[in-house]
Amino acid sequence: MAQHSGSILCLNCLSFGTNPNTTRADEHKAIVDAFTCAKAGNHEPTAICLQDYEWNTERCLAELLADINKAHGSDTWKAVRQWGNQDVDLGDDKRDAVVLYDTSVYTEKDMERHSIGKFYDSEHLLAGMHADIKQQLSSFDGRWAGAVLQVAEGRKFFLLSYHGKKIVHSNGEGHPIQTAVKTSMAKEFIGHVANVCVNDGSPALIAGCWNTNSEPLRATPLEDSEWSASVHVYPETEAPRRSSLDAKGMPKGRVDYSVAVHPKGSACTDLIVNEVHLLPLDKEIAHNFQHDPLLITYGLAQKA
Repeated sequence: MAQHSGSILCLNCLSFGTNPNTTRADEHKAIVDAFTCAKAGNHEPTAICLQDYEWNTERCLAELLADINKAHGSDTWKAVRQWGNQDVDLGDDKRDAVVLYDTSVYTEKDMERHSIGKFYDSEHLLAGMHADIKQQLSSFDGRWAGAVLQVAEGRKFFLLSYHGKKIVHSNGEGHPIQTAVKTSMAKEFIGHVANVCVNDGSPALIAGCWNTNSEPLRATPLEDSEWSASVHVYPETEAPRRSSLDAKGMPKGRVDYSVAVHPKGSACTDLIVNEVHLLPLDKEIAHNFQHDPLLITYGLAQKA
């Protein structure tokens, strides 16, 4: 059976402005411009993973989809949040991750809704912290969006957009989350996704801003007896113009990347991440994103 290949655009948005309508319109235009740029490079996205999408209401998503459909040339794009928008009772302002996908390429499949929610702090890194901080770090709700996408009978995968936390608030002040905690949260999130994959017999691709450097995740194997995971980062030679620096202009590493999750055993589909690159954009487009966009190319093949 021929291998399916596709391209995923990963965008960390930037929603700052005094006029909400103008800011939203500028951000939507930038998303479409990034889509068009990838398309011009012969990698038209078949899905888009958004983080920090401030305008996360049905009306605003409908406006964005209309713009993407126009750039695509047909009305085939759809948006999803978490398990199809309604499974978790969160206000729109608590959902900043979105998955957009082309229904002419993918069919969204139902699957058992296994939980992806709690951070159990198995390494006890939160010991001694205030209760309100522990509460803010206890759940992944609102930080991810996902859909099970099928390209042919028996070939499906779980696509997720993920936005790792970096700030908690206590006594009216924001406090950076320790790197060790962010790395532990990333590992636990991957483990939650992996359990879903094992139960469904399908691989997963997680793309997003993890808000923690990729090196600790790549330093030790991510696996157990039923699954393994691989971290895929853009080359160091593509050092981003902005996202490699913190507020003081110091290097902070590569925090935008993808993770592929592979169930072991009898899973019928194999997911291969071929390449991860930064998408070069003109300055007038790039300034609408917090980080340089990622373009991820992947393949799905029937396991032997």
